[in-house]
Amino acid sequence: MTDCGVQYLTSLTALNVGSHSNISDQSIMHLTNLRTLTLHYNYLITNDGIRHLTNLTALHYLSYGVTDDGVIALKKLSTLSLAAFNTSITDVSLKELTSITILNLGKARGITDNGFKNLTSMTALDISENTVITHEALKYLTKINMLELCGNTKITNSRID
Repeated sequence: MTDCGVQYLTSLTALNVGSHSNISDQSIMHLTNLRTLTLHYNYLITNDGIRHLTNLTALHYLSYGVTDDGVIALKKLSTLSLAAFNTSITDVSLKELTSITILNLGKARGITDNGFKNLTSMTALDISENTVITHEALKYLTKINMLELCGNTKITNSRID
């Protein structure tokens, strides 16, 4: 599938774009009905395309082509999953995306404990293998009901009450 084919599928509500895809900003910006987008390390989709998808509620495997500048336009976003070692999404995005309820950071390095201050509606958090987030972030998450910590050495039993 290429840009030529995808741009005409304007009624799509979910799209999974693989890493070997030829889909770029040129077609994605026409898919304004998308609710769920999975990128899987697609570097052809950048801020220029993402910022048109204002109806997105779920964005998965966000890679390096998209930064805070693109993500902050997605005010309806409730689920965000970052690709491993992502540093292009930072606390700046999380300040604006207060409707996030599910966040998967994994090994992402751009978000710190301070980024969680406005995420009071969050119900699920995955910080497995994350070396940045500490127990300080957890104090803001009063509605959390799912927490994945596998391999996270910054949060210990003595700090979770």
